[in-house]
Amino acid sequence: MPRVQEEELERMMSALKVPANDASAPGPVIQVPRASPLAKRPAPTLQPPHRPGAQLASSSITPPFSPTQHHQGMMVWPPAHGVHADQNKRHRRHMEDAPKAVPELLGGEYAFFAVYDGHGGRTAVDFCAERLHENVTQELQRTDLTGTDASDVPQAIARAVLSTDEQLKPAGAYGCGSTAAILLLRRIPSGTDDAILTQDKVQDAQSHPPPDHGVGSGVGGHTRLNGAASGGKLSPSTSSSVVAYAANAGDSHIILLRRAPEGAPPLAPKRLSVEHSGKNEVEVARITDAGGFMRRGRVGCVLAVTRALGDHTLKEDESCAGLTAEPDVTAHHVDPAHDLGVLLVSDGITEALTDEECDAVVRQAIGKIESEAQAAEMAAREVVNAAMERGSRDNLSAVYVHFALAPHF
Repeated sequence: MPRVQEEELERMMSALKVPANDASAPGPVIQVPRASPLAKRPAPTLQPPHRPGAQLASSSITPPFSPTQHHQGMMVWPPAHGVHADQNKRHRRHMEDAPKAVPELLGGEYAFFAVYDGHGGRTAVDFCAERLHENVTQELQRTDLTGTDASDVPQAIARAVLSTDEQLKPAGAYGCGSTAAILLLRRIPSGTDDAILTQDKVQDAQSHPPPDHGVGSGVGGHTRLNGAASGGKLSPSTSSSVVAYAANAGDSHIILLRRAPEGAPPLAPKRLSVEHSGKNEVEVARITDAGGFMRRGRVGCVLAVTRALGDHTLKEDESCAGLTAEPDVTAHHVDPAHDLGVLLVSDGITEALTDEECDAVVRQAIGKIESEAQAAEMAAREVVNAAMERGSRDNLSAVYVHFALAPHF
């Protein structure tokens, strides 16, 4: 080839070359996916269950998920849950607590959990454990839940509690009764109107402010509903939107445990229940305004709670006017990226542990084992054990319901 042609060819080839550091050069662009935050997390180490009596570590355990990793997504359904109860034989000759779990109700649209704490025998508490969730089912089936009335589900729960209380009369619950702490979870179908959750149906007479984080505080058997739901496709294993309805009558409690942003300290737990005893000045005023009286923190100088199912002899006594089974009901839109779970406990737990201590025990327990189901069981067991070690003198019951995001989110 002549030299002129070779020089021309080299000049043309040089013009076609692209420098390696020229980002504006044409050609296919290859994108390298960013590593998922979860990919940086070390694989969890399985540990044996905590043995009763062993010392609990004081350090808090970071929950498996955090808001920085998941902001919105599908929640695992039905949620993992754990149930544990102990008679506490050292101090109690009889067991009068009855925890209850029905993880799939009405074809899986609902999940029902409860702690019943009886007094004066097992007649009332056993009846509640056997029938109350069935009465809730019947009331939900009678209720048109396709409308936009925010109080439909809470009112159905309240009617179920009150009807159970009436059924306790022929069952013979005159000298005995039971408190109730109920958690009803509902999967919200796609396209449900947001007004079902956002419409406020309450005239608040409570002296204390309602809990934050979208939590409403029920008053005098009424309900306050806060939060908003977004519809989504439902499947047997996940749910895009879940509402938690917490109802209580008595001094058994329902505690919302919350996640914290990664690297931040845990957020304080929030009660979804109301204290129905002489410790609550609002309840004391309600009893006295109705014509009853409180002495030494007891209704009619007899009963330590201001609301309960059963106890119909006392309810017919003028000195106990105001004693009722009417529950307080709270609605909370569950965000599994920010809500860790819900703990239901009898007063044997709360007389020994603060809500913050219960929260710490649950966090430690769920950090010990990978399986969500086993972790939830361990959490309930550890709360009971911790209260017993702390010196509780009552029967002990705990139900823990864990909110988890589906793995693909």
